[in-house]
Amino acid sequence: TVDSIQQVPNDQWGFDLGYRQRLHPPTVVDNGTLVPVSQGPATGVEWQAVVQPGLHAYNPDGTHRWRLPFPAAWTDGNPTDTKSEYAVSTPAVGDGMGYVLSSWIAGGETTEQRSTTSCAALRAFDVASGTERWRVSFPGYGGSRVSPVVADGRVYSVLGSVEQPDQSSRLVAHDRGGEHLWRLDLPARALHLAVVGELLYVTLRDRVVAYGPQ
Repeated sequence: TVDSIQQVPNDQWGFDLGYRQRLHPPTVVDNGTLVPVSQGPATGVEWQAVVQPGLHAYNPDGTHRWRLPFPAAWTDGNPTDTKSEYAVSTPAVGDGMGYVLSSWIAGGETTEQRSTTSCAALRAFDVASGTERWRVSFPGYGGSRVSPVVADGRVYSVLGSVEQPDQSSRLVAHDRGGEHLWRLDLPARALHLAVVGELLYVTLRDRVVAYGPQ
């Protein structure tokens, strides 16, 4: 409660991610916290896995409840894969369901190699159990760390461009069952999404754009 943290709070719990691991903002739910763990490329320092990349659920006391891993086709936290990047967005939650965008950018020597083997995936899961309900894959995309948003039965998410990460991205909409509704190519990298009323706001690297009903 607010009254209990008016003074400097004490540490309650924490965990060691290990080198190359990255966190995006967690999502707090009624029965705990959903923590996205990403993995960046190595930079010449030996690395050992401590927390595997993916989406982790923790109870209020810090005990681990479940992990939503990367698809099996991806190298799941393999310490020898030092050039690839695994990104996991902050999950969006609504009505007991969660939605998370994860991506794998392959560590190829050229942009073409990376774009032809990279992949992003929008995944829906049960918040309580971590059970995956559906998955939509986007071959050739990756690099997006933008959290999806859920509003009025729709899930909006952003796909990052591998070939031109600063110059383009794609906005896609699905219903809560995973059915594709529409897509929109954006003229720059998208950084944030928000929905207020009937307007969908997209923060690009050089402007803010509002989209509404036709």
